Amino acid sequence: MSGPSVGGTSDRWLQPRVAIRKIYEKTEPNLIFGDYLNGPILEDRAAFIYLEDSTGTSSDTKKQTAPRFQVGGDLPRLDFSLPTTAAAMTESKGFEVAIPRSVVRDGVAGQAAIERYFKKAGYILAEMVNTAQLAAMTSGATGATTEFDVSVAAGGAWSGDDATPVTDLMALAQDMDVEGYPYRTTDVFMNKAGFYELKEYLNFLDGTQFNDQRPTGEMINRDTIYVKQADMTVHKVMSGMTDSYVLGLDKNNLASELHVYSDPLFSIASERVKYRTVDNGKEVTKSAPNMGLHYYEYMEKDTKATIMQFWFENKTVATEPLGLQYSSGI
Repeated sequence: MSGPSVGGTSDRWLQPRVAIRKIYEKTEPNLIFGDYLNGPILEDRAAFIYLEDSTGTSSDTKKQTAPRFQVGGDLPRLDFSLPTTAAAMTESKGFEVAIPRSVVRDGVAGQAAIERYFKKAGYILAEMVNTAQLAAMTSGATGATTEFDVSVAAGGAWSGDDATPVTDLMALAQDMDVEGYPYRTTDVFMNKAGFYELKEYLNFLDGTQFNDQRPTGEMINRDTIYVKQADMTVHKVMSGMTDSYVLGLDKNNLASELHVYSDPLFSIASERVKYRTVDNGKEVTKSAPNMGLHYYEYMEKDTKATIMQFWFENKTVATEPLGLQYSSGI
């Protein structure tokens, strides 16, 4: 192994600070859960602590109501349970690829080839991050799904003739709507099969039973449907989501946190990373939350191939488990 290789234009693309921005250009558009997590919270070491509220207001054993008091006098003091402190460590996951020297030194054609390497690496990294974040939220979810489970059991799986997907989603929203809790089910995530079964069902409803000026389902984009009667947005997740399961959450009351460690030797130690990209035919500067993505490259002595290493160091934790719903049956 030797140090980073530098040289022509293609070599410049492989330098860490340039490469990191290229990684974000390819990775960021494929990330799913960035808007549904608090953070990123930059850590100065792998180990960190966070606060977890697994009780909520309604089930707080110390719950009290505000008593009457005399204006001008001392205000009465109320007691309530505090969130518990938990500890965790960021996780590192990654991979490497080898680029032959003939590609690196091959001018414009070499740049095009390296661009494809970055595109593929960016997609793989995004898939890895999405899967890790999804696993943290589903394993930490404790929000109620009682009405949803009853509804799904009555109508059956969404692939069946008696399925009632919209009613099921309305039941999921009802489960989250509990006095004393701020959470409301605004967004639901499911795998490809469930998403297309819902889409087919909505197409049937809107095409045969409802006024087409007031559709039950509205396509936001090819991966997202807004279901009007349930007042929630449904998202397709291509990897990491178990078949027949749904994840419900509230985008206005985020129940998870993303903790990030960025080694300054191999990453960019800031809350956001700026990168150049092409949008609608114009080159623009965008910024993305720091996901703890890292990059390093070196030249193999025997083959002279350039080894590109990609990895991330972060950890998603469920801080308010009651604000996450996870159940199956669709």
